[in-house]
Amino acid sequence: MEQEISVLKYLVSSGIGSRRVCASLIMKGEVKANGQLITSLKHLISNHDLLEVKGQQISIEQTKKVHLILNKPKGYLSSVSDDRNRPTVLDLVPEKYKVPGLVPAGRLDYLSSGLMILTNDGDLVYRITHPKFKIEKEYLVFLDKPLLESDIQKLTRGYKIESGFARVLAVKTINRSNNQYSIVLNEGKKREIRLLIKGLGIHVKDLQRVRIGQIRLGRLASMDIAPMTKLQIESLR
Repeated sequence: MEQEISVLKYLVSSGIGSRRVCASLIMKGEVKANGQLITSLKHLISNHDLLEVKGQQISIEQTKKVHLILNKPKGYLSSVSDDRNRPTVLDLVPEKYKVPGLVPAGRLDYLSSGLMILTNDGDLVYRITHPKFKIEKEYLVFLDKPLLESDIQKLTRGYKIESGFARVLAVKTINRSNNQYSIVLNEGKKREIRLLIKGLGIHVKDLQRVRIGQIRLGRLASMDIAPMTKLQIESLR
């Protein structure tokens, strides 16, 4: 007998959206299996079932999994759309890679650049973005003044910013003459590094993400996109 999985996991695996989005669809009565309304997130289904979301049939087999790395430039939003018509990271994706459910796995603010992962693999998005998996993100930052030892200790101990308590895992001096540092996090609160540095009375002049887990930005040029290798994908699971 073919293994059954929960309807929630099925929807996420189909690239419909995040777990939160898919759970909301179920609870709003937007999901049916074999013509019957599903009301439980734990409802079990198999690939033989006919699943509909808002009247549209979906299937895991029909949804090609796409995993991309992007060197995001400044001036692009880490979202799928914008009500002010500003450019988003999806505008950089070639047509051959555009599939249903393609989303950025995490955020990188409008004025920051660097490594992003775009995918319609809901499970992978969840692993990258949820703090419990502790996937490290490394950033190269340029500051308007040097960090003192007391500043570094405060950053690693952590303190409250507008989005809650935040702390960094590590700080390393890259170039003291131009105030260049490597900062490592394992979570992704909105503008976390910028707000932590601001709390020290220092300004971030430039910020670039250079690593997610074991995946490094390397020589990928600004605005360029490349398919992830199987090794890269597995390193995040």
